[in-house]
Amino acid sequence: MNHSFFGDSSHYYTNPQIKERKSDKMFDTPLESRIRVLLSFGQTDVEKRVGQACKQGNMAIREYLRSETALKLTQSDKRQTVPYRVVDGIPISLAEKLEGLPDPILLLLLQKKQLIAEGEMSLNFVIRRYQEITKVVHPGKDIQNDLKSSSEYFNKILKAIDELKLPDIIREIKEDVLGAYFFYVPVIEIYWMPIGLIAGILNVAVEDLSFVVLAHELAHAYSHLGLDIDGVKWDTDAFANAEMMIVEGLAQYYTQSICDKYVGRQPHVMDAFKKLLEKQSEPYTHFKNWEINNASEVVRFSMIAARNNNLTKYKNFLEEMAAIKQKLALKNTQQSLLYAK
Repeated sequence: MNHSFFGDSSHYYTNPQIKERKSDKMFDTPLESRIRVLLSFGQTDVEKRVGQACKQGNMAIREYLRSETALKLTQSDKRQTVPYRVVDGIPISLAEKLEGLPDPILLLLLQKKQLIAEGEMSLNFVIRRYQEITKVVHPGKDIQNDLKSSSEYFNKILKAIDELKLPDIIREIKEDVLGAYFFYVPVIEIYWMPIGLIAGILNVAVEDLSFVVLAHELAHAYSHLGLDIDGVKWDTDAFANAEMMIVEGLAQYYTQSICDKYVGRQPHVMDAFKKLLEKQSEPYTHFKNWEINNASEVVRFSMIAARNNNLTKYKNFLEEMAAIKQKLALKNTQQSLLYAK
């Protein structure tokens, strides 16, 4: 089990002083330049789409978080602002993985994998029904062998993509790389380049993945700086020293909950969340093992316990969660008996 802590100095978002880089291709690294060009192939402004998706979802996500966590960034005379911004750039941990690819064109192939797979399926369909199709649409000459060669070539491309083991590449990264919550500042950065790239690889809409990323980072902000009924927030040093399994688990739980509630307005956000989750590492996936009744209450009380008691060990967090589950179960049993009388 992963025991690294959220505020580990190796994580780039622990930087207490960050400067927003101006959106300008002149400042790109060679990798960023390649991805900028790659993302322009679709003839759509990915940066603009990410920005619009975040703008549209921002207030709704914050409202859901206030409701789900019972925490507020503003309370009487206390106010904490956590802005977000959509920026250029690729976090170094992801950049290192992508720069390790043997050829830059593989980035494009990775992004278009689903399109290539659909092309192979289409070719195979035509090959299977070739005799029937040519009765309606005659090619002028026999191209059956050409179609088979094309299908075989598409298959080779897909195998080359699979050999890159992209899921393993993403799973090896144990920090946020599509967006980040710089908790010492505080500010949230949303990275449109990785979002555009990964959205293509996962075959999900840029807008849906952008929503998921913003929800995750805002969940970090609310769990950290949100004020409870007594006006208390999570001590920043304790938050930084909490194991990732706690901090990322809470963020993932609330992101999943928000996506589930938002599907009526944006039908495929949950699909984007699940597809990304399948590729992520243990700190981001272990929350699925919580499997609890009255999950909303249990998780919220567990989070409050972690904040109030400055819990840093995931083991202690799970113990607290188990105790809360037991208390709530007993309370529910007593209420049932009371109503039965």
